[in-house]
Amino acid sequence: MKIKQLWQSSLTWILLLWCILSIIYHCSLWMVVSGVVIWVIIIFISAPGVFWNHWSHFTFNQQKKEHWLTKAVSSRPQIFQPYLSLATIYIRNKRWADAAAILEPAIDLNHPRSGPDARILLAIAYRESGNNDKAIEILTNLTSQGVKSFVVYMNLATTLFKNGKLEEALPAAEKARSLDVKSSQPVLLMGRIHFEQHEYQKAKDDYEWSIKHLSWPVESYYWLGRSELELNNLKAAQENLQTAVNKIKDDPEMSDVPVAEAEEWLKKIG
Repeated sequence: MKIKQLWQSSLTWILLLWCILSIIYHCSLWMVVSGVVIWVIIIFISAPGVFWNHWSHFTFNQQKKEHWLTKAVSSRPQIFQPYLSLATIYIRNKRWADAAAILEPAIDLNHPRSGPDARILLAIAYRESGNNDKAIEILTNLTSQGVKSFVVYMNLATTLFKNGKLEEALPAAEKARSLDVKSSQPVLLMGRIHFEQHEYQKAKDDYEWSIKHLSWPVESYYWLGRSELELNNLKAAQENLQTAVNKIKDDPEMSDVPVAEAEEWLKKIG
């Protein structure tokens, strides 16, 4: 298997070497073309997955690209690129389960490019397709292997939160924040965790910080209003929930909270 992987990984370099030698030795055009044709035949016979992967680069049509990449992956090539390219297309279309199914065999290749970034992508695909346990396993393994990045801890915290493991999610979110003190993402998540833990003052502080540091806060006003309401600060709660309703109506894509829900909580005050 290692020999097969080495061969498939070297095919592009072989073509490049042939082109360089052709220039150095001033080979005729027909000889250069003949060498390229022979290379294409060899790659088609010995590594069809690599061939279709290269073929996919010649189209900008996403449907055709997906078709050729699917054909490439079906041959189980020993290079990482076609798996990543096809998974990226699936992720853009929010086909998370399909992306996970493509990335799984790619990770097993143990290719240099199937390192932490690819594993994080697989974990995200698992989480978004509802398989939180597998996502947590991957991300936890990465941290135990010494991968201490913001992206790892942020995704681990998010997945733990979605899985209802608040006590574990909070330190992961705090670790993510320590790795990027300017990012609002971990603070927003900490706000949700504090809110679910009924620590409403801490949640209020998190959302006030986030609103000051976000260019266009929307949903944050909703959770700030909810926190103020739990703290019995009715005037502040009403103002923030009204702001949330207005902003969600203006830009609903920026909020996971539907405007009807925000309006319902606003009515409870009035």
